[in-house]
Amino acid sequence: MEYRTLGRTGIRISEVGLGTWGMGGDRYGRADDAESRGAILRALELGINHIDTAPIYGDGHSEEVIGEALAGRRHGVVLATKVGMFPGGRQNFDYSGAAVVREVENSLRRLRTDYLDIYFLHSPDDALYRDDGLEALVRLKEQGKVRATGFSVMSEDEGIPLAMRLVAQGQVDVIQQAYRLLYTLPAKELFPLAQAHDVGVVARENFYFGFLTGAITRETVFDDRDDRRKFRADFIDAVLARVERLGFLTQGRTMPQAALQFVLATPGVHGVIPGAMTAGEVEENVRASGGNPISTEEMTQIMDLESREYDLPPIPPPV
Repeated sequence: MEYRTLGRTGIRISEVGLGTWGMGGDRYGRADDAESRGAILRALELGINHIDTAPIYGDGHSEEVIGEALAGRRHGVVLATKVGMFPGGRQNFDYSGAAVVREVENSLRRLRTDYLDIYFLHSPDDALYRDDGLEALVRLKEQGKVRATGFSVMSEDEGIPLAMRLVAQGQVDVIQQAYRLLYTLPAKELFPLAQAHDVGVVARENFYFGFLTGAITRETVFDDRDDRRKFRADFIDAVLARVERLGFLTQGRTMPQAALQFVLATPGVHGVIPGAMTAGEVEENVRASGGNPISTEEMTQIMDLESREYDLPPIPPPV
């Protein structure tokens, strides 16, 4: 496993981390808690030290599973969670200072720890962003409950202008941004700006709902607790057609490895947090560290393909 320093924070993270949305059991199908804990322990064995979660992942359940798995193993783990999104939809999102102060205690309790390495405001847009929420994060840092403040950028490009403003003003230590094969916009302005200000960059949504793992086909049937069951056939067809044109990347590597290595080869990115729910998935992700890195020629091909392709259609409403 290779490690990188997360910008000016001085925090060393494994370049391949562990995303735990699926362990909440409410968005990517049912989760087996014992299997989830086994995946976390396997990640630690293989050198992953960066674990990312959020209270909205299973209404706190992902945090609880992590807390159980890390009992007696907290030292040396870079633990990141978020605040602002709550079950019930946008009308219940709260990025206020009061919410930050209240919810950090709930996250600490579920995670069985007395500090967080990174605490993110969870993807607010301009309409919901609250300055006093970020100010509260800074106070928590001063109190030692948080090592680094973070801003998780709203999905896709809507949140980039706000993120760029916060980075330019020196208001955050780390940004977390959706970035992957099929979506390279952040590499044009946001990542170079973060580099210039020595802000850490963690790339999320690396597998785009699993489409970049090769595990989803036009025949895939999702269970009743998997939000992907709402995707229409035309959306799935459009995404898979794009993925198929990336097949040249699978010479000497798997598609999941290619997806992660592309992100890790992008200047300014310090780490990825691919989701995993089993030890086997963790093992597959870890193979992206080192291995057969994306070449300059492949990177040129990827960017050329991106420049010629139309944008992916928006995630459609349920059928």
